[in-house]
Amino acid sequence: MSSTKKNLITLLLIFIIISTVCITSYAASNYTIQSGDSLFSISRKYNTNVSTLAKANKIKNPNLIYSGSTLQVPDAVETKSTKDDSNTYTSDNWLSGNGMISISDSKDRSKKIYRRTKADSMQIALTFDDGPDKIYTPQILKILKKYDIKATFFLLGKEVQKYPQITKQIIEEGHLIGNHSWSHPDLTKLDKEELKKEVLTTEEKIKEVTGRAPALIRPPYGAVSDEIVDQLKEMNYKIIHWSVDSLDWNSDTKEEILDRVLPRLKPGVIILFHSSIGKSRNLTPTVQALPAIIEELQKRNIELVTVDKLLSLASYKS
Repeated sequence: MSSTKKNLITLLLIFIIISTVCITSYAASNYTIQSGDSLFSISRKYNTNVSTLAKANKIKNPNLIYSGSTLQVPDAVETKSTKDDSNTYTSDNWLSGNGMISISDSKDRSKKIYRRTKADSMQIALTFDDGPDKIYTPQILKILKKYDIKATFFLLGKEVQKYPQITKQIIEEGHLIGNHSWSHPDLTKLDKEELKKEVLTTEEKIKEVTGRAPALIRPPYGAVSDEIVDQLKEMNYKIIHWSVDSLDWNSDTKEEILDRVLPRLKPGVIILFHSSIGKSRNLTPTVQALPAIIEELQKRNIELVTVDKLLSLASYKS
């Protein structure tokens, strides 16, 4: 065999080896998001954490990822699922037929997370997270009052402390207040005492301002685990998720929100909006889209109610 041929074969073999290494490396450090995935489940699959994944992929909202997108997984080490892994989940997983999410592999059927009610209901619940604030919450309240609509506000304790008068206004105008933690952490990253402080400090502040202690809670990002469900149950809370996410926090126009929400307006659903947001974003599209959504529901003779009424749950602790 000529030296030229030998050189060509050698180069080809080197190319194949390098290509194989590169492909293997890519597969080990990138993950294609599948339907039903969440950052929480992916982080456990690769033995990392949500914060690392969010930072590496510049994800502002860990609850918002898209099927088919590629995630960079730093120092990815895929691990086999464990029973504990399968018991950590977010709002999009394990929806049962009656509209409640049950913990995967759990034998305790009392561990429920409410996402919607039965489809034969002619009711829908509008919910607003992360408030109150002095900019958007008053505008939303004004719209709800105009249409004589009652909604549910899952409030952050630190914001209730800043805006007690707006918190009182929510109650005075007939709306329901739920607990959304004090500072919006991922509850799955807290120990029991930290979680207790986040929840109870908020509960106490809401009760101090309104005279009522919330009985419903929406965990930030919808993130809970088997242990957290147990702890919240011991604290006499019902966990509320959602079945329609407006993604209003990431929408530039009201049309984006309407295109996302209107096709999903099915009886029995719980719709997620926000009544407060960080400084880098604005909720003007939410304010602009609300009247059209309310009017469409009224045309369909679908009643807008608070979450406690939709799900036949206690509104506040006795």
